[in-house]
Amino acid sequence: VISGNMAGIVAGSSTTIQGNLIGTNAAGTAAIPNTNEGVSLSGSNNLVGGLTTGLGNLISGNGDAGIQVEGASATNNTFLANSIGTNAAGTAAIANGGDGIALNNGASNNIIGGAVPGVNDGNLISGNTGSGIYIDQNSTGTQVLGNRIGTNGAGSAALPNGGDGITARNNSTGTLIGNSTPSGRNVISGNTGIGINF
Repeated sequence: VISGNMAGIVAGSSTTIQGNLIGTNAAGTAAIPNTNEGVSLSGSNNLVGGLTTGLGNLISGNGDAGIQVEGASATNNTFLANSIGTNAAGTAAIANGGDGIALNNGASNNIIGGAVPGVNDGNLISGNTGSGIYIDQNSTGTQVLGNRIGTNGAGSAALPNGGDGITARNNSTGTLIGNSTPSGRNVISGNTGIGINF
Protein backbone atom coordinates (compact mmCIF):
# COMPACT_ATOMS: atom_id res chain seq x y z
CA VAL A 1 0.00 0.00 0.00
CA ILE A 2 1.65 3.23 -1.22
CA SER A 3 -0.54 6.07 -0.01
CA GLY A 4 -0.40 9.41 1.78
CA ASN A 5 2.86 10.56 0.17
CA MET A 6 3.72 13.51 -2.07
CA ALA A 7 3.76 11.12 -5.06
CA GLY A 8 3.22 7.39 -4.93
CA ILE A 9 6.05 6.11 -7.16
CA VAL A 10 8.53 8.16 -9.20
CA ALA A 11 10.64 6.04 -11.54
CA GLY A 12 13.17 6.39 -14.33
CA SER A 13 13.85 3.37 -16.55
CA SER A 14 13.53 -0.42 -16.46
CA THR A 15 11.31 -0.54 -13.38
CA THR A 16 8.57 -3.12 -12.78
CA ILE A 17 5.59 -1.98 -10.70
CA GLN A 18 3.14 -4.78 -9.90
CA GLY A 19 0.43 -5.69 -7.43
CA ASN A 20 0.32 -2.44 -5.46
CA LEU A 21 -2.47 -0.29 -4.08
CA ILE A 22 -1.43 3.30 -4.80
CA GLY A 23 -3.54 6.05 -3.27
CA THR A 24 -6.07 3.86 -1.44
CA ASN A 25 -6.48 1.97 1.81
CA ALA A 26 -5.44 -1.68 2.08
CA ALA A 27 -8.89 -2.91 1.10
CA GLY A 28 -9.00 -0.76 -2.02
CA THR A 29 -12.30 0.73 -0.90
CA ALA A 30 -11.41 4.35 -0.05
CA ALA A 31 -8.81 6.97 -0.89
CA ILE A 32 -5.70 7.75 1.12
CA PRO A 33 -4.37 10.20 -1.46
CA ASN A 34 -0.86 10.76 -2.61
CA THR A 35 -0.81 14.53 -3.11
CA ASN A 36 0.48 14.40 -6.69
CA GLU A 37 0.54 11.50 -9.17
CA GLY A 38 0.09 7.88 -8.23
CA VAL A 39 2.91 6.84 -10.60
CA SER A 40 5.24 9.24 -12.43
CA LEU A 41 7.56 7.86 -15.14
CA SER A 42 10.28 9.80 -16.93
CA GLY A 43 12.26 6.98 -18.55
CA SER A 44 11.92 3.93 -20.77
CA ASN A 45 11.10 0.22 -20.66
CA ASN A 46 8.99 0.34 -17.52
CA LEU A 47 6.26 -2.25 -16.90
CA VAL A 48 3.27 -1.19 -14.80
CA GLY A 49 1.03 -4.19 -14.12
CA GLY A 50 1.23 -7.59 -15.76
CA LEU A 51 -0.59 -10.48 -17.38
CA THR A 52 -0.90 -12.84 -14.40
CA THR A 53 -3.76 -12.36 -11.95
CA GLY A 54 -2.66 -10.08 -9.10
CA LEU A 55 0.05 -8.24 -11.01
CA GLY A 56 -2.16 -5.30 -11.98
CA ASN A 57 -2.04 -2.26 -9.70
CA LEU A 58 -4.93 -0.31 -8.19
CA ILE A 59 -4.03 3.36 -8.80
CA SER A 60 -6.84 5.51 -7.45
CA GLY A 61 -7.60 8.45 -5.18
CA ASN A 62 -4.46 10.42 -5.97
CA GLY A 63 -4.43 14.21 -6.15
CA ASP A 64 -3.30 14.44 -9.77
CA ALA A 65 -3.09 11.89 -12.60
CA GLY A 66 -3.17 8.23 -11.79
CA ILE A 67 -0.14 7.67 -14.06
CA GLN A 68 1.92 10.46 -15.60
CA VAL A 69 4.38 9.63 -18.39
CA GLU A 70 6.57 12.67 -18.91
CA GLY A 71 9.16 13.78 -21.45
CA ALA A 72 10.97 12.64 -24.57
CA SER A 73 12.88 9.97 -22.63
CA ALA A 74 9.63 8.29 -21.57
CA THR A 75 9.45 5.64 -24.29
CA ASN A 76 8.48 1.99 -24.67
CA ASN A 77 6.58 1.78 -21.39
CA THR A 78 3.78 -0.78 -21.02
CA PHE A 79 0.66 -0.64 -18.84
CA LEU A 80 -1.23 -3.91 -18.35
CA ALA A 81 -4.31 -4.92 -16.33
CA ASN A 82 -4.34 -1.97 -13.92
CA SER A 83 -7.44 -0.40 -12.38
CA ILE A 84 -7.09 3.37 -12.49
CA GLY A 85 -9.69 5.57 -10.79
CA THR A 86 -11.90 2.80 -9.37
CA ASN A 87 -12.18 0.71 -6.25
CA ALA A 88 -10.57 -2.72 -6.16
CA ALA A 89 -13.80 -4.40 -7.24
CA GLY A 90 -14.20 -2.11 -10.24
CA THR A 91 -17.71 -1.19 -9.15
CA ALA A 92 -17.33 2.42 -7.97
CA ALA A 93 -15.10 5.42 -8.51
CA ILE A 94 -12.18 6.43 -6.32
CA ALA A 95 -11.22 9.31 -8.55
CA ASN A 96 -7.74 10.47 -9.33
CA GLY A 97 -7.74 14.27 -9.37
CA GLY A 98 -6.46 14.50 -12.95
CA ASP A 99 -6.45 12.14 -15.92
CA GLY A 100 -6.26 8.39 -15.55
CA ILE A 101 -3.10 8.16 -17.69
CA ALA A 102 -1.43 11.32 -19.03
CA LEU A 103 1.33 11.25 -21.66
CA ASN A 104 3.07 14.60 -21.90
CA ASN A 105 5.94 16.50 -23.51
CA GLY A 106 7.12 14.01 -26.10
CA ALA A 107 6.46 10.67 -24.42
CA SER A 108 6.52 8.21 -27.32
CA ASN A 109 5.85 4.62 -28.31
CA ASN A 110 4.05 3.65 -25.12
CA ILE A 111 1.50 0.82 -24.93
CA ILE A 112 -1.64 1.09 -22.81
CA GLY A 113 -3.23 -2.36 -22.60
CA GLY A 114 -2.63 -5.33 -24.83
CA ALA A 115 -4.18 -7.66 -27.37
CA VAL A 116 -3.25 -11.20 -26.36
CA PRO A 117 -6.19 -13.47 -27.30
CA GLY A 118 -7.94 -14.88 -24.24
CA VAL A 119 -5.95 -12.77 -21.77
CA ASN A 120 -7.47 -9.87 -19.85
CA ASP A 121 -4.49 -7.55 -20.29
CA GLY A 122 -6.33 -4.27 -20.82
CA ASN A 123 -6.69 -1.63 -18.13
CA LEU A 124 -9.83 -0.41 -16.41
CA ILE A 125 -9.59 3.40 -16.62
CA SER A 126 -12.75 4.90 -15.15
CA GLY A 127 -14.03 7.34 -12.56
CA ASN A 128 -11.20 9.85 -12.95
CA THR A 129 -11.76 13.60 -12.68
CA GLY A 130 -10.15 14.34 -16.06
CA SER A 131 -9.98 12.23 -19.20
CA GLY A 132 -9.40 8.51 -19.05
CA ILE A 133 -6.30 8.86 -21.25
CA TYR A 134 -4.73 12.18 -22.24
CA ILE A 135 -2.11 12.27 -25.02
CA ASP A 136 -0.59 15.69 -25.63
CA GLN A 137 0.32 17.05 -29.04
CA ASN A 138 4.00 16.16 -28.80
CA SER A 139 3.53 12.55 -27.68
CA THR A 140 3.58 10.08 -30.55
CA GLY A 141 3.22 6.41 -31.35
CA THR A 142 0.87 5.54 -28.48
CA GLN A 143 -1.05 2.24 -28.70
CA VAL A 144 -4.31 1.90 -26.77
CA LEU A 145 -5.54 -1.70 -26.91
CA GLY A 146 -8.15 -3.77 -25.12
CA ASN A 147 -9.06 -1.31 -22.36
CA ARG A 148 -12.35 -0.44 -20.66
CA ILE A 149 -12.57 3.35 -20.40
CA GLY A 150 -15.59 4.85 -18.66
CA THR A 151 -17.28 1.61 -17.60
CA ASN A 152 -17.28 -0.61 -14.55
CA GLY A 153 -15.00 -3.63 -14.42
CA ALA A 154 -17.54 -5.86 -16.08
CA GLY A 155 -18.09 -3.38 -18.90
CA SER A 156 -21.81 -3.52 -18.14
CA ALA A 157 -22.51 -0.05 -16.70
CA ALA A 158 -21.14 3.47 -16.86
CA LEU A 159 -18.42 4.59 -14.44
CA PRO A 160 -17.62 7.91 -16.13
CA ASN A 161 -14.38 9.77 -16.45
CA GLY A 162 -15.12 13.46 -15.97
CA GLY A 163 -13.52 14.44 -19.29
CA ASP A 164 -13.19 12.52 -22.53
CA GLY A 165 -12.59 8.81 -22.76
CA ILE A 166 -9.43 9.56 -24.74
CA THR A 167 -8.09 13.03 -25.49
CA ALA A 168 -5.41 13.00 -28.22
CA ARG A 169 -4.21 16.47 -29.15
CA ASN A 170 -3.31 17.56 -32.69
CA ASN A 171 -0.01 16.15 -33.90
CA SER A 172 -0.07 13.24 -31.45
CA THR A 173 0.86 11.28 -34.57
CA GLY A 174 0.95 7.53 -34.88
CA THR A 175 -1.71 6.99 -32.22
CA LEU A 176 -3.42 3.59 -32.55
CA ILE A 177 -6.70 3.14 -30.71
CA GLY A 178 -7.82 -0.47 -31.01
CA ASN A 179 -7.12 -2.88 -33.84
CA SER A 180 -8.97 -5.42 -35.94
CA THR A 181 -8.80 -8.25 -33.40
CA PRO A 182 -11.50 -8.78 -30.73
CA SER A 183 -8.90 -8.69 -27.95
CA GLY A 184 -7.46 -5.40 -29.20
CA ARG A 185 -10.72 -3.46 -29.22
CA ASN A 186 -11.40 -0.93 -26.49
CA VAL A 187 -14.75 -0.31 -24.79
CA ILE A 188 -15.04 3.49 -24.47
CA SER A 189 -18.45 4.33 -23.04
CA GLY A 190 -20.24 6.41 -20.43
CA ASN A 191 -17.74 9.24 -20.20
CA THR A 192 -18.89 12.78 -19.44
CA GLY A 193 -17.06 14.23 -22.45
CA ILE A 194 -16.34 12.88 -25.93
CA GLY A 195 -15.50 9.21 -26.40
CA ILE A 196 -12.37 9.88 -28.50
CA ASN A 197 -11.41 13.52 -28.96
CA PHE A 198 -8.71 14.18 -31.59
